[in-house]
Amino acid sequence: MKDDLMKLMQLQVLDSKIRLYDREEATYPAEITEIEAEINRLVEAFQAEVSRVETLEKERRQRERDLEAAGEQIKKIQGRLHEVKTNKEYQAFLSEIDHLKEKMDQYEVEIIEHLDAADRLKEVLKDKEKTYFEEKEKLEARRSELEEKLKHLPDELRVLKERRDHLAKQIPAPLLKRYTTLLEKRGGVAVVYAVREICQGCHMNIPPQLFNQVQKAEEIITCPNCNRILVPEDASKEA
Repeated sequence: MKDDLMKLMQLQVLDSKIRLYDREEATYPAEITEIEAEINRLVEAFQAEVSRVETLEKERRQRERDLEAAGEQIKKIQGRLHEVKTNKEYQAFLSEIDHLKEKMDQYEVEIIEHLDAADRLKEVLKDKEKTYFEEKEKLEARRSELEEKLKHLPDELRVLKERRDHLAKQIPAPLLKRYTTLLEKRGGVAVVYAVREICQGCHMNIPPQLFNQVQKAEEIITCPNCNRILVPEDASKEA
């Protein structure tokens, strides 16, 4: 009977691995998709910050060109002042020069504002850049890990199932049927260790006399609370 119990525990170990691998095979693709979405969100958020800096610098350069153009326009107007024949024309030229000077003052203010805003954003980006690349690298590493695991899972599952089938044939049919029924009813866990009078399946106390019977491994003993098959702790060295 002890040999059958050891085989049952070995079967439980295999079934637990198969259950885990089946779950991973089913959930990894969705997790990879979520990681890729998170990477895209991370990249888009960082690129948005970079684009804000680029936009500010582009607008600043445009204002610098506007400032230069206004200055050139003033020079042209000033160069034509000697051609003026009437006071009305003279006042019109002066008014246009004043207007251009006001625009130049505004351009200078905007240039400074854009410079300050860009510098502040660059400092923020500098602080965020390290975190961004670390987080992106971490996500990419996790994605690669999952993709690598997913690639090998079918072969690993096939090997596990072959070992499982081979082992199941060595267990008496009534006992295997009992095990299979428990496996379905108890969330994939039918065989557990009894450790210090505690069932490792439901973590409830096992009566001392029953615990002693488990240690002898002479018959099939089940937990009085969860009905799982109990095996002695030293079986872990053989499973």
